[in-house]
Amino acid sequence: MSDLIPVKVFLGIPSTGTRSDAQVYFLEEVKERYAGIVELVYPKQCVYRTFHDFARNAMVEEFLESDCDILWFLDSDVVPPKHVLDLIAIHGKKWEAAGAPYPIWMTPPGGTENTVIFTAYKGVVENETTKGIGITEVPRSGTEFIDALATGCLFLKRSLLERMEKPYFEFKFDPKTRQMIRITLPQEYEERAGVKDLVDRLMGNNPAHRFAFIQENAARVDEEAIDA
Repeated sequence: MSDLIPVKVFLGIPSTGTRSDAQVYFLEEVKERYAGIVELVYPKQCVYRTFHDFARNAMVEEFLESDCDILWFLDSDVVPPKHVLDLIAIHGKKWEAAGAPYPIWMTPPGGTENTVIFTAYKGVVENETTKGIGITEVPRSGTEFIDALATGCLFLKRSLLERMEKPYFEFKFDPKTRQMIRITLPQEYEERAGVKDLVDRLMGNNPAHRFAFIQENAARVDEEAIDA
């Protein structure tokens, strides 16, 4: 019998939507993979369906009242690699804040068009229209120190949060870069019904519909364009 005391990880899932089935299965596999090494502790309200800054601040408060060692923010639509908790089991002494990058669809700092990028940042991008942190390449394996990381899969140690002042998280939109896109539905009901069905499948409350859509269309994805 091992005398190792598992690291207690407080799991908070901020969400404005619905958790994916893929994430549920992922967490079950993680618990089995790191049994005896990491103990996942769920808060009273695991999924906060509200704005992310409010949700994260509420989770920090509850975490600090617990006896857990690490707070893990995992957005409801993020499914990291199965070995993500190696950050704790193997590399836990190297950091106070760590995380796993994940792909998102956005305009990168200094860019002009949306593309798929991984949420890891290093250095500065500065040109005539933009100044901000730059996107960095994500290593295929191992760990790397970077300047910034998105909050969708983020680990924070108690020692760091105890030094922070309230509010712990505050999200703001830059009026110079924020985008609003108007979507106009077709006038004819027959055409409108098809659009409504697609929106319901991709943005509705049933994650199985999104999963099925991804399975049906994954073969059409240009992998070279994703890696660019």
